[in-house]
Amino acid sequence: MPDKQLGRPEPLSPTGEDLRVSEVINAVAARLNTILGNSVAEEYFFGVLLTYSLIENLLKWLAFVKLIWNYSDTGVIEDANIRNISTYFDRLSLYNVQHLGFALGIITLPLFERIDKIRTRRNHHVHELWLLSDMRDPAKLRAELEEVTRVANDLVAAFNALIKEVGVDEVDQLFF
Repeated sequence: MPDKQLGRPEPLSPTGEDLRVSEVINAVAARLNTILGNSVAEEYFFGVLLTYSLIENLLKWLAFVKLIWNYSDTGVIEDANIRNISTYFDRLSLYNVQHLGFALGIITLPLFERIDKIRTRRNHHVHELWLLSDMRDPAKLRAELEEVTRVANDLVAAFNALIKEVGVDEVDQLFF
C-alpha cells in the first residue's frame, strides 16, 4: 500500500514467477501515476529511470513477439530457436531495438524520433551521472518524467495493438 501520509508509492514487488507483461506494465503505470499524481518530487528521478527501463524492455518485447509472429506463418518455431531469439533480443541496445521496431512496423516514424530523443538524453544522463543541478530541480525532473511517460504510454498502445493482431492471450507471458 502507498504511504498515504507522505504520498509515497508502494514498491514494485513481483507476486509470482509467471508474471504477465500486462501485469508488469500495470505495476509500473500504477507506480508512475502515484509519483505524478501525488507530486512526489523525491521520486521523480526514480520514475524517470524506471520509465527509461520500461521503454527499452517493452520495445524489446514488442519486437520479439512481432518477429516470432511474422515467422510463425512459415511453420512451428522450435523452443530452442525461440530461446536463441530471446537471448538475441536480450542483448540488443535501445538503439538497435528502436531501429528493429521501426523496421518491423511496431512504431511509427514520429514515435521512433521521440524514442531517439529520449535515448540520447538517457545516454547523456547515464554518462554524465545526471547533472547534479538537474537532479535537484523537481520541475526539470517532473517534465522529463512526464515526457518519458507519454512515450511509454504510446508503447503500451503498440502493445495492445500487437496483442489484438496476434490474438493469442498466452503471448502476454513470453519473455519477461
